[in-house]
Amino acid sequence: MIAPILFHLDEESLYEHIFERYVQLENGIGDLKQDLGIQNRSNNQIEINIEPTEVDSTGNGKKRAGKALRKKRKYKEKTVVTGTVIKNTFNLVIDQSITSLNSSKDNNNSTTGYVLWSITPFFIKWLLYSPSAEMFRSGMKDVHIKYSRDEEGQETEPNCITKMDIPYILNVKNKSGENKVNIIELGSGISGILPITLGNYVDKYIVTDQKGILSKLKENITGNISQLPLRSVKSSSLGMDDTPSSDSSDEDELTMIRRIKPQLCLEVEPIDWETFILNTTTEMRLYPYLQEIKKESTGTIYVLAMDVIYNDFLIKPFLESIKQLQNYYSTSQQTVVCLVGIHLRSQEVVTSFLEQAVIEEELNVFSIDTQEWEQSRFNLYMIR
Repeated sequence: MIAPILFHLDEESLYEHIFERYVQLENGIGDLKQDLGIQNRSNNQIEINIEPTEVDSTGNGKKRAGKALRKKRKYKEKTVVTGTVIKNTFNLVIDQSITSLNSSKDNNNSTTGYVLWSITPFFIKWLLYSPSAEMFRSGMKDVHIKYSRDEEGQETEPNCITKMDIPYILNVKNKSGENKVNIIELGSGISGILPITLGNYVDKYIVTDQKGILSKLKENITGNISQLPLRSVKSSSLGMDDTPSSDSSDEDELTMIRRIKPQLCLEVEPIDWETFILNTTTEMRLYPYLQEIKKESTGTIYVLAMDVIYNDFLIKPFLESIKQLQNYYSTSQQTVVCLVGIHLRSQEVVTSFLEQAVIEEELNVFSIDTQEWEQSRFNLYMIR
C-alpha cells in the first residue's frame, strides 16, 4: 500500500509549498499540456472513458480501449477488488456547450461550468484506481501528516510526522450497515461525471451549481444513468425512483436484482456561493436536500470541488460556503472533509486561495502529496 504524506500548510509552509509546486511545473513543462485545462473545446458532445491504466513491459502506462458510441456503451458488471482497488470502468457521453462557454450573456457571464475541465476525470481516475488513494477508498488510521511547526508554534525537525485518521469516501465493497457516506459537490458544472461514477459507492450525493447550469447537468446525469448500476437510484429532483415496491408477487429478474442493491439518493440543488446562507431558517425552503443529509445520525460528509478556484473574486465566497457547511453539520455526529482540486494556472491566485484559507479563515488545510499529483498540472487539498 502506498501511503501519501499529507503536508499541513501554515502561514510559513504554504509559501514553501507554492514555490516547490511551481518549480515542479517548470521542470516538467515539456511533458505537460500548456492549455487552460478544458477537456475538449472542439466538440459539443464528448466521450469520457474512466478506466485504470495498465503498465506494459516497458513500465509505461497505457489505457484500455473504450467504446466509441453511446449506443454501444456498456458497463462492466463484474466488480473486481484487489484490496480496495476498483476495476470497474465507465464510459460516458457528455453534452457540453462551447457556445455558452464563449458567451457574454449566458448565466450572468459565469460560463466556465458549460464545459468539462480536465481535472475532474483526473481526480476520478486517481481516486478509483491509484494505490496512493487507498486511504480514501478504505479509510485509514494513522495517516502520516507532516507539520512544519508544533502545537506551540515552534519550528519542528524537517521530517516531523504526526498522524490522523481519514474516513473513507467510497464504500467500494457496498456493505450495508457500515458508516454512511454522503457527498456534496460544489460547482459541479454540466458534466455530471462525478455523481455518476462515484455514486456507485456512496449513499447520498448532492450535486450543486448555479441555476443556469442545472438543466444541462440533469440531462447529462439522466443520459448516463446506465453507468450507475451498483446502486438503486432515488431522486426527487430528477424524477427517478429505481427502488422496487414492497409487493414482490410479480417480481421480475431486474426487480429482484435491484432489491439487493444499496440505495443512492442522488439530488441536484442550486447553490450560488455569493448568496449562500445555510441555517435553520433557509434549510427547508432553499436547501431541502442538504437538510436531509443532516438527519443522518452518524457518517461522513465529503465536500468535493474540482477546478472552482481560478480567480480572486471566487475565493472568499467559496471559503465562506465551506465554513457554513462545516458549521451546519457540526451539530450532527458526522465527520466533514473537504477535497478541493485546483488547476495550477496563476501562481498569484493559488497563493491567494491558500493565504485566505490558512491565514484569514484559519482552516486546517493539507496538501495531498502523491507522485500522480506532483507530476500533473493539478494539486489536491484537504480541508478538515
